[in-house]
Amino acid sequence: CLAVPMARAMCPDTCGCASPLSDLFLSSPSYGCPEACHASELRRARLAQVPCVERPPTELREDPLWLAWGQQFASELAKVRKGAPDFNPCEDCAETFRTMGCDFIPFWVATVKAKWFVIINPCVGIYLQDWLHLKPMAPYCPI
Repeated sequence: CLAVPMARAMCPDTCGCASPLSDLFLSSPSYGCPEACHASELRRARLAQVPCVERPPTELREDPLWLAWGQQFASELAKVRKGAPDFNPCEDCAETFRTMGCDFIPFWVATVKAKWFVIINPCVGIYLQDWLHLKPMAPYCPI
């Protein structure tokens, strides 16, 4: 599912498109997940089961799901940076994501807004206005 966006369109449940805590961070429609997945009853039911607790960075650093999200984030950011080579928010964004845990959200918002005046809200999946829409971080970082 991760390597083939068409698989997400054909098998969205298997690929984790509707799951707020699947290892698929590339879950927006631009990455192949159907729009309907984000408004589905299945997604709402899964969200209702997620505890409203923010885990500490020390715990997230060892979490395979968090690590997968960080790797996918860094990979997609590298593609965006090809069009904006002067934008370098972090030397190793996967490592920054990993070590900061949920503190990555305010770091990312401050870093991006310092460079550009753009719409950004990682909690709902908008990481860089129209250029980078990924999985919302709110289920893992609710506070």
